[in-house]
Amino acid sequence: EFKKRDFFVDWGVDLTDRLRASSKEQLILTELSQPANTITTNPSTQVFNTFNKLSYELFKDFDVSFGVDYSRAAGMNSFDNFGLRAEVELFKPGIVRSRFGYEWHSYYNLSENLSLLYWRFYLFQ
Repeated sequence: EFKKRDFFVDWGVDLTDRLRASSKEQLILTELSQPANTITTNPSTQVFNTFNKLSYELFKDFDVSFGVDYSRAAGMNSFDNFGLRAEVELFKPGIVRSRFGYEWHSYYNLSENLSLLYWRFYLFQ
């Protein structure tokens, strides 16, 4: 049985009519309470994430944003990372939300990087 507890605070502030800052601090706790026959212990993890974003409205319902992310895990620190994010977003409330962006993450304990290009599309948000 896998148990996950997710606690977070998500907040934001309008700096001007067009400039906004937001942040999400998150703590995730997981545990495996009934391991398989080959696992002799009950592994558990604790992860702290922070996602920070600064966005600017270029046109009505069209934003550009830049983000800085950080993740730190207890017991599995190989996956600790620092990330940068840039995206454009079209948001028509109640109709559509579409994001196109680029993310780069540096897993500093592994000396590895991850780059990804993404498109997220949501209807009726």
